[in-house]
Amino acid sequence: MSAGCEEHTHNHFSHILVPRLAFSDPEALYRDLSDGAQALAGLWRALNADAAQVPPLRVTHVGELASNETFLIEMPRLDVDSLALAVAVVFEKSPAEEDCFPRRVRYFSLEQGPALEQAPPRKSPPRHYLCEWEPSRGHANWGMLPGPDSGVFLSRIQSLLVTASE
Repeated sequence: MSAGCEEHTHNHFSHILVPRLAFSDPEALYRDLSDGAQALAGLWRALNADAAQVPPLRVTHVGELASNETFLIEMPRLDVDSLALAVAVVFEKSPAEEDCFPRRVRYFSLEQGPALEQAPPRKSPPRHYLCEWEPSRGHANWGMLPGPDSGVFLSRIQSLLVTASE
């Protein structure tokens, strides 16, 4: 599989399939993520059906992030520009209805953009961004991150969630 196909797969998965699931049936996505993400892993394998070897997704139950149930989904790293490296699905809790749906879902992506300087020998590193997808607004960019670190990504999301709840 070429890098272009892999990039397309990452972006299709993170920008179309998973957000569609998150916003159309958050309860089903929550159940799948809570139970080991088998359905999500199956979608990932199906998207990569042409690949000789399909690197697995890494799904982590982060737990409470600013009092909200959060899952981190990391795709295999690729050496290409303009793709999502990871997504975080945040299921916001209201104090009165902690275990009830519908919960508000927030969907964040850790995206990699092209380097500012492309010419060799001084190619700069790629840029990384915290983005959010919303059903009504589409794609929002919350700014640059210092790198592709998922811990920094989750920390910045926590800051946004805390600020929004104040």
